[in-house]
Amino acid sequence: MILSELWSPLLFGVGLFSLLIVSTVVLQDALKFIQKYDLPPSMFFTLVGYAIPQFVMLAIPMGVLLGTLLSVGRLNSDNEIIALRACGISLTRILAPFVIVGLVLSCVTFLGNEQIVPHCNTQLKNIESAVITGAEGLGSRQRISWTFYNPDSGQLQWVLVAGEIEGNELSDVSLLFFDDQNKYNNFMIEADRAKWDDQAWTLYHMRQVMLHRREGQNEQLITEAEEFVVPGFNIAPDSMKRRMLATEDLTIRQLDQIIRDKMKEEGLAATDKEILNFATALHFKWSIPLTPLFFVLIAVPMAIMPQRSSRAMGMGLALVTILVYYSMFIICQKAGSAGVLPPPVAAWVPNGVLLVIGIVLMRMREHN
Repeated sequence: MILSELWSPLLFGVGLFSLLIVSTVVLQDALKFIQKYDLPPSMFFTLVGYAIPQFVMLAIPMGVLLGTLLSVGRLNSDNEIIALRACGISLTRILAPFVIVGLVLSCVTFLGNEQIVPHCNTQLKNIESAVITGAEGLGSRQRISWTFYNPDSGQLQWVLVAGEIEGNELSDVSLLFFDDQNKYNNFMIEADRAKWDDQAWTLYHMRQVMLHRREGQNEQLITEAEEFVVPGFNIAPDSMKRRMLATEDLTIRQLDQIIRDKMKEEGLAATDKEILNFATALHFKWSIPLTPLFFVLIAVPMAIMPQRSSRAMGMGLALVTILVYYSMFIICQKAGSAGVLPPPVAAWVPNGVLLVIGIVLMRMREHN
C-alpha cells in the first residue's frame, strides 16, 4: 500500500525537476548554439539528447525528495499513518519501503553517473568542438597542453602542446624540457607529429632548439631529424586523454588513475591543490549517488506533521531542503578543493547532516 502511494508522486517529482532544468538550461543552450553556427534543426535534437542524461541524474534526488514528501504527506493528512501506528506498525517499519526505493534509485544514479553521463558529455563536447572547428577554421582551434613535473624535485620538467590527440598519435607537437639543475640543457622540440609505441614517443620531422647559449657560443644549437625518440618523456596517451576531461566527465576509475599518475609522474603530494581538486571530485562521485537515500531519510519524518499537510507545503519543504542541501554541497566542494576540509569529509558532510537530521526527526515523531 505504501509503495503504491509513492510511484505517482515520485514520477511527478522527477519529471517536474527534469523539465525545469532541461527547459531552463539545456534547451536554451542548444538553441543559442544552433543559431550561432546556423545548424540544421536535426542538430538541436542531437545536442539536447546528449545533454539530458546529466540533468536527469541531477533531478532524481530532487524528485525522490518531493515524491516522498507528497506521498507521505497525503498518507498523513488522510490519517493513514495514525491508523498504521495504531495497528502496531512503527515509523521505522513505515520508513523501510521508502528506504528500499531510495537505495534502488541511488544505484540507478550511480550507474548513470558512471556509465551514461560521461559518455554523453564526451560526445556532446566532441560535436560542439567539431562544429566550432568547422565554422571558425582549423587555425582557430584551441590547442591542447599539458604540464609535467619532476617527481623528485617537484619542479616543472616538461610542457607539451599539441594540435590534437587521436589514438596513439599527436599532431603539430611542441615539447619543452626544463632541467632544474642546468639551464643549458633546456630545449624546445617542434615536430609534425608524434607516435607512442607503448614505451616512448617518436617524433617525426622534428627540429630541436636549445633555449640557452653557453658562454662563447655565437649561434643557438639547432638539430633536425626525420625521426627522434624523446628520452625521459614516457607519458602514455591514455594519461593525457584523462587530463583533457573535466572532473564531472570522468569516472571513479579515471579520477583515481589521474591522482595516481600525478603523484607518480609529477611527484605531487596528497595536499597539493591539483590533487585535492581531483580527490574531492572522486569522493563526491561516491557520495552524490546516495543523495536519494538520504533525502528519503529526512523526507519521511518531515512529512509526518501534527497538522494536515498539503501538496503546496510538500513542494515548499522540498524546495527549501534542496536549496539548503545544494548550498552546503557547493561550500563543502570548495572547502575540499581548497584543503580546508579533507576530501572524504567534504564529500560526506552534506549527506551526514541529512542523516543526523533524519534520525533526530524520526525520534521526535516516534514520541509524538
